[in-house]
Amino acid sequence: MRRDFDYDVRAKGESVCILIPHHASNKGQHGQSWEMPLVYTLEMLVDRDTYERLKDGNALLGVSYANTRVSTQTPLARAHIGRISGITYPGGSYPLPWFVLGSRPAPGLIADHINGNGLDNRLQNKRGWGKGSKTMGVHYNRSTGK
Repeated sequence: MRRDFDYDVRAKGESVCILIPHHASNKGQHGQSWEMPLVYTLEMLVDRDTYERLKDGNALLGVSYANTRVSTQTPLARAHIGRISGITYPGGSYPLPWFVLGSRPAPGLIADHINGNGLDNRLQNKRGWGKGSKTMGVHYNRSTGK
């Protein structure tokens, strides 16, 4: 388990790309298994200010996936904080958009990622809070109200 904020990063102007190592299960969705667990790196984008706050708080970062309804759907990756400034969150995670936007959403609302990428947590990619959908890949459109 990581004890220090020692993630590899790449600066891109005012954005910072934090590279998160991800260890996937060696069990497939339909029971198939592999010889070894899969290990790959996910890129989490944040603003420089958010990066500095995460680093100063010695944050433990992670990624979770929304459940899919059918095997052909790609799971949606979402960034979360497991620990920051010595505080470990109940359930092991605090969604990164809540940290970026500065509050928890009201019931029934979720962070609205403009480009649909749950790992892009730059403020410029946030519209604030929007209505959530229980159907994967379906998003609320404010202009039509649907």
